[in-house]
Amino acid sequence: MTDPTAGPDGPSRVGRADGDRSPVLSRRALLLLAGGGAVGLPAAVYLGARRGDQDSTLRREPLPRRLNHPFWTTPLPTDLPVAATSQDYVARLTGQAGLRTTTSPVAFPYDFPFNVVVLSTDYSLCIYTMPEDWPRTPVWSRRSKEGLQDVLDRGVPVPDPAHLPDGRIAPDGTDGATIIIQGDELWEFWQFGPGGPDGFDWSCEQGGYMRNYGEHPGWWAGSPAFGGGTPPRVLGDDWGVSACGQSYLGGILTAEDFYGDAIEHPLPLALPITGGGASTPTHVLPATRYDQLNFTYASDDEADRFRLPEGVRYRLPHSFDIEAWVEQRALPEPSKEGATAEVLRKVLICLRDYGLFVAESSGVVGFTAEHEMVFGTPYHPYTADQRPQWGNFGQQIPWSDLVQLEPAEVDISVPGAGPA
Repeated sequence: MTDPTAGPDGPSRVGRADGDRSPVLSRRALLLLAGGGAVGLPAAVYLGARRGDQDSTLRREPLPRRLNHPFWTTPLPTDLPVAATSQDYVARLTGQAGLRTTTSPVAFPYDFPFNVVVLSTDYSLCIYTMPEDWPRTPVWSRRSKEGLQDVLDRGVPVPDPAHLPDGRIAPDGTDGATIIIQGDELWEFWQFGPGGPDGFDWSCEQGGYMRNYGEHPGWWAGSPAFGGGTPPRVLGDDWGVSACGQSYLGGILTAEDFYGDAIEHPLPLALPITGGGASTPTHVLPATRYDQLNFTYASDDEADRFRLPEGVRYRLPHSFDIEAWVEQRALPEPSKEGATAEVLRKVLICLRDYGLFVAESSGVVGFTAEHEMVFGTPYHPYTADQRPQWGNFGQQIPWSDLVQLEPAEVDISVPGAGPA
């Protein structure tokens, strides 16, 4: 039987049936209507709590939550070639960021400022850091992925729901996306929650595992030596959560990013129109899989003018005057319409030095920060009053000034896994 939530090479993560192009609400779009319409969007989606005393004692040492590949860790060269398709692809990206309910012929379910968002609640991702001696329990995967159930049968250090708001481990919403880290090991889950067949208290729709995430390049189509996949490396539907085939750990915004001097990794971006089109491929490296979706009111043919393959990477050119833009666009306080000068400057420098890439489909143009509900629990290094106030910096990005980078020959092989 065809899984109705599966895309061509991975989970669509939005719960829509194959072939249904009606404008159903995605994991992010559903949140926008929380509280009775877009105007009822909870402020915590953008703000979190007030920034707390940075000298407060952390419950645990901050975790270096990055993966071992130059894609995640190395700044872009200043002279990296601009792609021949840059003008076209920047126009497509700018077009998606500018979609509104009244744009024609590609109309969109949401207007400013809810068409471009930064999420840190129900449709984001929880990251848990578990003590070394925390006991493990088996987790059932409802999707059959070669070798995955064997790994999950060995046990996962699932947090105690009693320590968490409302006893929930995964966020509300259609994703329920969760990362659990214990020592060098990492588990990543989609639709994680209680229940399962006999012998299982917890289950997921699918997941992934890294034996040593600090040595893993972050692509889920991987090697048994690092926890998943079959040698040699194959491109296609494998472990993990994101549509593009990369671990969320590489690019998600964390408290370490907010409180640190800089964001030192590329930013994943979700878009409402992705996949292959009349003049675009389905995906390019570093993406190894994709979603083929259209979350507008328009037909696929009409939306095709804005469609982008997953994996496409953009940056701000070094000639862009970041300080002048910050002076013109920054807000005195973070809000649903934008971010402060400190945050906006940090994000724009990140887009210049590391760039952004198309990572998956979503009902809105979206960036994702780690879920605020884990702050203040025994499983997170920051206290509840230190939840970041990102503000909706997505509304302040100079989309039309970005350039598309020439797709690089990225070596995504895992040692011992054979050829890429």
